[in-house]
Amino acid sequence: MVLNLISGIDDPSIRVEVSRTIFYLYNIYASGGVEEREVRDGLEDVVGTVLRAKFPDMEKEEFKAMVKRTVDEFMQAFKLTTMLRRTIARAPF
Repeated sequence: MVLNLISGIDDPSIRVEVSRTIFYLYNIYASGGVEEREVRDGLEDVVGTVLRAKFPDMEKEEFKAMVKRTVDEFMQAFKLTTMLRRTIARAPF
C-alpha cells in the first residue's frame, strides 16, 4: 500500500520520509497508545500531502474521496495486522 501511495514521487528522501511516517503511525496504532482518530488524522495529513503532490489539478471533491478511501484502506490494514496481537494480549492464559 505504501509503495502504491509513493509511486510517482521521484525524490528518494521524500519516499523514505513518507514510508517512515506511515510505519510510525502504524506502530503507534499497534501499541494502543493513542486513539484511532489520532492515527487517522495523521494518516489524512500524510496521504493528503502526497496525493496533492501527485495530483495537483484534481477536483476538490474527488481529492477528498481519494484521501478518505486511501486512509480507510490503511486503517483496515492496520486493524487486520494488529488483530492477532491484540487478541492474544487480552486472552486470559
